[in-house]
Amino acid sequence: AAPAAPAAPPAAAGATGCEAECVYDGWAATCRSRIDWSQKHDFQDRGQSACRLAHSTVLGQCSVCTTCNTEDVGCLADGPGAAAAAPVSDEATAVKPYDCDNGEANGWSAGKQTWCCMQEQKACPR
Repeated sequence: AAPAAPAAPPAAAGATGCEAECVYDGWAATCRSRIDWSQKHDFQDRGQSACRLAHSTVLGQCSVCTTCNTEDVGCLADGPGAAAAAPVSDEATAVKPYDCDNGEANGWSAGKQTWCCMQEQKACPR
């Protein structure tokens, strides 16, 4: 019997789209993994918008993820069973996931602080 082939690495060198490797804040992960994590942890209370908001956030953090569109990560237009959403347009991303003028920055979630720093240059670490 032939030996089993080694398992493929999570993100192959030179991978593109949602399988591209993004290194952000010292952590390496695929764009897909980052979007999934952000959806479940940063936007869990945002309902059907969670996937699109996570997608927008990750694109702001990792330029290599710009070829990963919402269809590829399974963002749905109207919840479970709906057709896949079209790629996020500038108009669709105009809805801000956070209000960066509300609350004390030292009490914000890591996701809010990161987004507000990157998108609005507020509450950035010094």
